[in-house]
Amino acid sequence: MVLLLAYRYGLRAAEAAGLVRGDWVGDVRPLLLIRNNVIRRLKTSSGRRLVPTLFEHTAVENNLIKRVLVTAEANSGGDMAAPLLGGQIRGPRAVGRMRLIVIQALRWATGNPALVIHSARHSFATRVLDSMVCVDAAVHRSHLDVPVTATMRVQVLGSAHQSRRTLWGVARLLGHASPITSVGSYSHVVDRWLDDYVDHNVLRRARAALIEGVYDLDAQTTRAAKLDAYLLDDSRPNVSVGSLVRLARLVSRGADHHRSAIGLGVPSEISDEMRSALESAFRGSAKRSERSKSLPELMTSVTELQWESLIEFADEVQVDPNHPWGKVPTASDFAGLLGPQRHIVMWREEHFEWIGRLVKSLHLQETDFVVFTTSGLTRDQEIWIEEYCLSQFVVTEGSEAQLDTVWTERGRTMVVERAVLVLSRRKGHAVSNRILLTVLAIAWFAAVSIG
Repeated sequence: MVLLLAYRYGLRAAEAAGLVRGDWVGDVRPLLLIRNNVIRRLKTSSGRRLVPTLFEHTAVENNLIKRVLVTAEANSGGDMAAPLLGGQIRGPRAVGRMRLIVIQALRWATGNPALVIHSARHSFATRVLDSMVCVDAAVHRSHLDVPVTATMRVQVLGSAHQSRRTLWGVARLLGHASPITSVGSYSHVVDRWLDDYVDHNVLRRARAALIEGVYDLDAQTTRAAKLDAYLLDDSRPNVSVGSLVRLARLVSRGADHHRSAIGLGVPSEISDEMRSALESAFRGSAKRSERSKSLPELMTSVTELQWESLIEFADEVQVDPNHPWGKVPTASDFAGLLGPQRHIVMWREEHFEWIGRLVKSLHLQETDFVVFTTSGLTRDQEIWIEEYCLSQFVVTEGSEAQLDTVWTERGRTMVVERAVLVLSRRKGHAVSNRILLTVLAIAWFAAVSIG
């Protein structure tokens, strides 16, 4: 994303890494506000500027932008002062590490060992100058290998006429105090402009008498750089629990779950199942008078601070893709185990296996929850409790808890013998109540079904 911002918008690496969400105005064709903020200070006062979208993006670039915007909203909710590219890029050291990674990838892709991120800013400046300075009303000819943008002068200056303001407009666009810097250091097309005004017979005689030891750059062969397709492969699903909790957060904010899933790299069928499971869980436990509300309205009880803590916790949760499941669970399967009070109810063997693996994956301790059982628990159910490492959490004495009933076969049959997992309230913990456990568990089961 930093490379895109340098190439398409002419940003310095530190300017790109220091953008906050409020600096990005619009969607995939934004207006960027380059200004001082809580993350970084600008290099000079001349760097304060507005940068519009002047060039068309490729499909890959549009997908990248959508992913960054969706991830930023998923991570930060309504906080527009949050870093656009994530909290990891803060401070000179973090920006330096990021710059090194991008430079290595850039050199590997192009085969040019001298390229740096700032080269992309120079490319932006050269393309802007080529479109603004050398385009007249009759001939729209580019001196580069890319087409000119005929409307650029109108976008930058508000007028299509060539004037003394043109070079100053380029300077302001780049954050320079004077056009001297823009033309003298950033324009790599001046020689091609001059070529239009030189007699080609003179050029031929000059090239025929090259000085010994001097390279004729026009005679050098060039190699077209090709970036291997797998580097841009967006088809591989993101299976992390953290990304799925972020999807749940976006759903709670009223975002379209399909668009959010694309931005987070989550398969569409999983996003459909996630939303369906959240709908079932929150609507099933809502008061009767509130069941007509939309899903985002039902999820408003989760605060921004709780979302941030839950996402941080979920990013550390791992799913074992090689576990030999008797029956692979899904988010919808888990939603079917939730009782009216968001207790997790178990009665079949696969239920005990699923919850046993969930407890182990979340590293839940004996003080975090308890398991209640009915008096008529079958021998098989007692064996499953032991087999899937839930026996240490079972409460056998002094319990007067009322266990949620379970209706199966579309509400026609009630299960009598059952075990119920109940989360303990823990202030200050990322999973401090049953609502948060429900969201986290739905995300975990969705990640399991992907794996």
